[in-house]
Amino acid sequence: MSEALRERFGLHRRSSSLRVSQHTLNVYKEAFVVFDKKGTGTIAADALKKLLKTLGQDVKDEEVKAILDLDTSASDAISFDAFVKLMAARMDDTEQEEELLAVFEAIDQDKDGLISMNELKDTLESVLGEKLDDIQDLIGETKQNNKLDFTEFKKLMTGN
Repeated sequence: MSEALRERFGLHRRSSSLRVSQHTLNVYKEAFVVFDKKGTGTIAADALKKLLKTLGQDVKDEEVKAILDLDTSASDAISFDAFVKLMAARMDDTEQEEELLAVFEAIDQDKDGLISMNELKDTLESVLGEKLDDIQDLIGETKQNNKLDFTEFKKLMTGN
Protein backbone atom coordinates (compact mmCIF):
# COMPACT_ATOMS: atom_id res chain seq x y z
CA MET A 1 0.00 0.00 0.00
CA SER A 2 2.81 2.43 0.68
CA GLU A 3 3.87 1.91 -2.97
CA ALA A 4 0.51 3.34 -4.07
CA LEU A 5 1.09 6.30 -1.80
CA ARG A 6 4.56 6.83 -3.28
CA GLU A 7 3.06 6.68 -6.77
CA ARG A 8 0.26 9.12 -5.89
CA PHE A 9 2.72 11.75 -4.71
CA GLY A 10 5.35 11.16 -7.38
CA LEU A 11 7.86 9.35 -5.19
CA HIS A 12 9.34 6.16 -6.59
CA ARG A 13 11.73 3.71 -4.97
CA ARG A 14 14.86 2.68 -6.80
CA SER A 15 16.99 0.49 -4.62
CA SER A 16 17.32 2.51 -1.42
CA SER A 17 16.83 5.96 -2.90
CA LEU A 18 14.03 7.96 -4.48
CA ARG A 19 13.88 8.98 -8.13
CA VAL A 20 12.76 12.41 -9.23
CA SER A 21 9.06 13.21 -8.92
CA GLN A 22 6.88 13.82 -11.97
CA HIS A 23 6.84 17.53 -11.13
CA THR A 24 10.65 17.65 -11.05
CA LEU A 25 10.81 15.68 -14.30
CA ASN A 26 8.50 18.24 -15.91
CA VAL A 27 10.71 21.09 -14.70
CA TYR A 28 13.77 19.37 -16.17
CA LYS A 29 11.98 18.79 -19.47
CA GLU A 30 10.86 22.41 -19.76
CA ALA A 31 14.36 23.65 -18.99
CA PHE A 32 16.01 21.13 -21.34
CA VAL A 33 13.78 22.12 -24.26
CA VAL A 34 14.76 25.77 -23.85
CA PHE A 35 18.43 24.86 -24.31
CA ASP A 36 17.79 22.28 -27.08
CA LYS A 37 17.46 25.04 -29.68
CA LYS A 38 17.72 22.68 -32.69
CA GLY A 39 15.17 20.23 -31.29
CA THR A 40 17.57 17.29 -31.58
CA GLY A 41 16.87 15.90 -28.11
CA THR A 42 20.44 16.68 -27.07
CA ILE A 43 22.33 19.70 -25.81
CA ALA A 44 26.00 20.56 -26.20
CA ALA A 45 28.53 21.38 -23.48
CA ASP A 46 27.96 25.14 -23.36
CA ALA A 47 24.19 24.72 -23.19
CA LEU A 48 24.54 22.00 -20.52
CA LYS A 49 26.65 24.29 -18.36
CA LYS A 50 24.05 27.09 -18.68
CA LEU A 51 21.19 24.69 -17.99
CA LEU A 52 22.86 23.32 -14.88
CA LYS A 53 23.50 26.86 -13.66
CA THR A 54 19.83 27.70 -14.28
CA LEU A 55 18.90 24.72 -12.07
CA GLY A 56 21.24 25.91 -9.31
CA GLN A 57 24.15 23.59 -10.13
CA ASP A 58 27.33 25.56 -10.71
CA VAL A 59 29.82 23.31 -12.55
CA LYS A 60 33.27 23.78 -14.04
CA ASP A 61 34.11 23.09 -17.69
CA GLU A 62 36.00 19.94 -16.66
CA GLU A 63 32.89 18.59 -14.93
CA VAL A 64 30.77 19.29 -18.00
CA LYS A 65 33.28 17.42 -20.17
CA ALA A 66 33.25 14.47 -17.75
CA ILE A 67 29.44 14.45 -17.78
CA LEU A 68 29.34 14.44 -21.59
CA ASP A 69 31.87 11.61 -21.70
CA LEU A 70 29.46 9.48 -19.63
CA ASP A 71 26.67 9.77 -22.22
CA THR A 72 27.70 7.43 -25.02
CA SER A 73 24.44 7.96 -26.93
CA ALA A 74 25.58 11.34 -28.31
CA SER A 75 29.06 12.64 -29.00
CA ASP A 76 29.85 16.00 -27.37
CA ALA A 77 26.24 16.36 -26.22
CA ILE A 78 23.85 14.93 -23.64
CA SER A 79 20.43 13.43 -24.28
CA PHE A 80 17.41 14.25 -22.13
CA ASP A 81 17.35 10.74 -20.63
CA ALA A 82 21.01 10.98 -19.67
CA PHE A 83 20.39 14.47 -18.29
CA VAL A 84 17.58 13.19 -16.04
CA LYS A 85 19.81 10.36 -14.79
CA LEU A 86 22.53 12.90 -14.09
CA MET A 87 20.17 15.17 -12.16
CA ALA A 88 18.73 12.24 -10.19
CA ALA A 89 22.25 11.22 -9.21
CA ARG A 90 23.02 14.81 -8.18
CA MET A 91 19.80 15.14 -6.18
CA ASP A 92 20.95 15.19 -2.60
CA ASP A 93 19.31 13.92 0.56
CA THR A 94 18.01 17.40 1.36
CA GLU A 95 15.93 17.50 -1.84
CA GLN A 96 14.60 14.01 -1.19
CA GLU A 97 13.68 14.97 2.34
CA GLU A 98 11.92 18.11 1.06
CA GLU A 99 9.79 15.95 -1.26
CA LEU A 100 8.88 13.61 1.57
CA LEU A 101 8.08 16.55 3.84
CA ALA A 102 5.74 17.98 1.21
CA VAL A 103 3.90 14.64 1.03
CA PHE A 104 3.82 14.40 4.84
CA GLU A 105 2.34 17.89 5.11
CA ALA A 106 -0.28 17.09 2.45
CA ILE A 107 -1.46 14.06 4.46
CA ASP A 108 -1.30 15.88 7.83
CA GLN A 109 -4.74 17.43 7.42
CA ASP A 110 -4.96 19.04 10.86
CA LYS A 111 -1.38 20.37 10.62
CA ASP A 112 -0.34 19.09 14.06
CA GLY A 113 2.94 17.60 12.81
CA LEU A 114 1.61 14.07 13.15
CA ILE A 115 -0.31 11.84 10.76
CA SER A 116 -3.19 10.11 12.53
CA MET A 117 -4.46 6.71 11.47
CA ASN A 118 -7.61 8.45 10.17
CA GLU A 119 -5.59 10.90 8.04
CA LEU A 120 -3.48 8.08 6.64
CA LYS A 121 -6.54 5.87 6.08
CA ASP A 122 -8.41 8.70 4.30
CA THR A 123 -5.42 9.35 2.04
CA LEU A 124 -4.87 5.67 1.25
CA GLU A 125 -8.55 5.12 0.53
CA SER A 126 -8.50 8.13 -1.79
CA VAL A 127 -5.36 6.88 -3.56
CA LEU A 128 -6.45 3.25 -3.79
CA GLY A 129 -10.11 3.97 -4.45
CA GLU A 130 -11.28 1.34 -1.99
CA LYS A 131 -12.29 1.08 1.67
CA LEU A 132 -9.68 -0.17 4.11
CA ASP A 133 -10.55 -1.96 7.32
CA ASP A 134 -7.36 -1.70 9.32
CA ILE A 135 -4.10 0.00 8.43
CA GLN A 136 -2.27 -0.76 11.68
CA ASP A 137 -0.53 -3.71 10.01
CA LEU A 138 0.79 -1.33 7.34
CA ILE A 139 2.57 0.97 9.75
CA GLY A 140 3.29 -1.26 12.74
CA GLU A 141 4.03 0.27 16.12
CA THR A 142 4.33 4.04 16.42
CA LYS A 143 5.93 6.22 19.07
CA GLN A 144 3.07 8.74 19.17
CA ASN A 145 0.02 6.69 20.22
CA ASN A 146 -1.14 5.60 16.75
CA LYS A 147 0.22 8.67 15.00
CA LEU A 148 3.23 8.95 12.70
CA ASP A 149 5.76 11.72 13.13
CA PHE A 150 7.88 12.74 10.16
CA THR A 151 10.74 10.38 11.08
CA GLU A 152 8.41 7.38 11.20
CA PHE A 153 6.68 8.46 7.98
CA LYS A 154 10.04 8.79 6.23
CA LYS A 155 11.04 5.30 7.38
CA LEU A 156 7.69 3.91 6.17
CA MET A 157 8.09 5.53 2.74
CA THR A 158 11.75 4.79 2.11
CA GLY A 159 12.44 1.74 4.21
CA ASN A 160 15.38 3.63 5.77
